[in-house]
Order: sequence, then structure tokens, then C-alpha cells
Amino acid sequence: MSYFKHFNYVNYAFPDGKSRFFKNLSIRLNLQDKVIKQDTRFSSYYIKDGETPDIVSAKTYNKSDYHWCILLANNITNMYTQWPKTSQQLNDFLTNKYKVQRNQAGDKVVLSRLKTLEFVNFTGSPSNNYEDSDGSGVIYRPRHFVDVEENIYSFETASGEYKDAYNRLLVRPTLTPVSYFTHEFNINEKNRTIALPSINLIEQMEKELRILTNE
Repeated sequence: MSYFKHFNYVNYAFPDGKSRFFKNLSIRLNLQDKVIKQDTRFSSYYIKDGETPDIVSAKTYNKSDYHWCILLANNITNMYTQWPKTSQQLNDFLTNKYKVQRNQAGDKVVLSRLKTLEFVNFTGSPSNNYEDSDGSGVIYRPRHFVDVEENIYSFETASGEYKDAYNRLLVRPTLTPVSYFTHEFNINEKNRTIALPSINLIEQMEKELRILTNE
């Protein structure tokens, strides 16, 4: 079953004053309210590197067509940000996101792929005060620091005197530097665990969709 082909068209008035016909995607929310929130028949699934929604659907239900049910059940509307990237995709994403930096003079510097990966993986050490620079003048630092309770500290708050709101000196907890890579990797890993609807629930979702789209 192709998900979007069953959506009706609606005449939508745009801010420019013109009306255009578009698929009525608001049905997606109605379906979610009507089916998903009333059912708890789900199982947890860990998405392996390279698996796509249709692959997960084929492995789970012996049919790749239920990819839309998986996305709908997990409220995934943007595959780029909500579905886990492969290792290669993650490195490409990091290279594109962090390749443009500013040097100490405030000028933009475009780092090579190798330099960008060095930048995002940098954590430093106490011997260099968690800071370094390359020949272009770009400063390498961890993204942030965390304590044992996973509280986040910026580079500035992780060094120097540690005071409370009353300006009293405190003993700073032990902090661990977190690189940009680790930060982005953890976000990507969180996207790997999804909920898979049972086959009975999928059949109900198909039925509800046909009703909502007047099929």
C-alpha cells in the first residue's frame, strides 16, 4: 500500500494570495490521534547501520510496504534528522556542518575534510588546557564538558574559578570533555531505537487510513 497516494487534495490559500492544490497531509495527524494513541501494541527495535524503513519493514513483517506505518508510529517526519545516519553519512554530515570555522582574527576558514574530522574529534587534555590550534589560527576545543551526573558545562564555565550565585567559591566536580563528534554520535544513536507496531495494529492503521481518505 502506497501511503501518500491515498491522500485527498485540498485547495490551500498561500500568503501570496494564490490558491494551489496540495495533498491533505493533516490526515497524518488525525490517524495518529485516532489509532496510535489508543494502542500500546509495540515492540522495541534497534536500527542497524544502513537499515532503511523499508528494510526494517521487510525484516519485521516480510513486506516492505509498511515503511509508512513505522514512520507514522514513531512520528518521524524528517528522515534526514530523525532516522539514524550510517557511519559514512555521519562523517559526511559532520564535515559539511563543521568545515567552516573562524580563526582568532575572526576570519572564516574552510577546513579540509581531514582537518574537519580532527576538529570534531578533538577533546584535548589537562596538559594543553583542552585547547589547541592549527596553522590557520582556528582554535580546537571540546564542544562542552560533563560531570558524573551528565550536567553540561561550557568551555568557559569548565575553567577558572567556580562560584555560586552568591559569588562563593565552590569545588568544581570532575569534568569530562565531550567532542563535537561524540555529541553528534550520541544524538544519532538515540534515533536508532524505535517502536514497531504489531501486525494487528498495522492492519488497523491501514483500515483507518482508507476510511480517512474515503477509499
